Amino acid sequence: MGKLNIAHHKSYHPYRRDNIERVRKDEEEAAQMEAEAEGRVVLADAEARLDLLRERAGLGKGKGKKKEDDMKVIEDAKASIVAKDSNQGHFNLFEDLEKQEMISAIRVTKKTAQLETEKGVPLAPSAKDLRPWYSERDKGKEYQEDEKGERLRLRDLASKTMNDPLTAITHQLASGSSSNNSSLVPQPSWRRSKNRTPPDSNNKMKPPPPPSDATTMRLTRESSERERALALIRRKQREMRGSETPSTVHGGLDEGYGDVFNRREVEEAHSYRRRRW
Repeated sequence: MGKLNIAHHKSYHPYRRDNIERVRKDEEEAAQMEAEAEGRVVLADAEARLDLLRERAGLGKGKGKKKEDDMKVIEDAKASIVAKDSNQGHFNLFEDLEKQEMISAIRVTKKTAQLETEKGVPLAPSAKDLRPWYSERDKGKEYQEDEKGERLRLRDLASKTMNDPLTAITHQLASGSSSNNSSLVPQPSWRRSKNRTPPDSNNKMKPPPPPSDATTMRLTRESSERERALALIRRKQREMRGSETPSTVHGGLDEGYGDVFNRREVEEAHSYRRRRW
C-alpha cells in the first residue's frame, strides 16, 4: 500500500510546534473543566449530607419548620379555647397541660411518619402479612389434612410392602427353610406312634442312621468344588512361575537375583537380620 507523506511545512502537520502547543492547551482546558465539574458534584454531595444530618439532629431548616407547625397548632388551640370561653363564659385552668399534650401528640405522629419514610419500601413482608387472619382459622383443617396424609402414607407403604416381589420371595424362602428343617429333624419312634411307650433311657444308644441321598450329594458336590478350587490355584501358581524374569528363574524366588555382584555380602546381611529377629 502507498504511504501518506505530509510535508513538514504544511499547517496540518501533527508534529509542528504550533499544533503541539494547541493540543496541549486543549488538554489542559479539558482537564480543568473536568476538575471543576467534579468539585461541584462533591460540594453538592457534602451540602446534601449536611442538610440530612441537620434534619436528623433537629437543627437547621427542619427545626424552624417544626417550630412554625407547633406555633400554628398552639394558635389554633388558643383560638378554639377563646371561642369556648366566649361561648360558655368560664376560664380553662388546664390550658398549659392541654397545649403540652397536643404538641407531644403532634411530635409523636411526625416521628412515626419520619421513621416510615426512612425505612422506605420493605423488601420482605411484615409479621402481620406473614400471619394473616385466615391462617388461624385453618389450623384445625391443616391438622386434619396432616392426619389424613399420614394415614394415606401408611396405607401406601403397607400396599407396597405386600405387593413387593422381594418380600414374597423372602417369605417363601423362610417358609421353605422352616419346612426343610422340620423334615430333616428325626422324630422319635415313640412320638410317631401314640400307643407305644417312650424308650427306656438305660438302653444303649443306637448307631446313627446312614446318611441320606441329599447329604451324600451335598458332600460330593462340596468335594468336587474343593478339587476345582485347588486345581485353579495350582494352575495360577504355574502361570506365575512361567512369567518370572530370567534373572529370578535361575536361583528361584528364595535365592534372589542370579546376577548379583556381591552375593556373599547380601547373604551375610540376610542371615544377620534373621538371627537378630
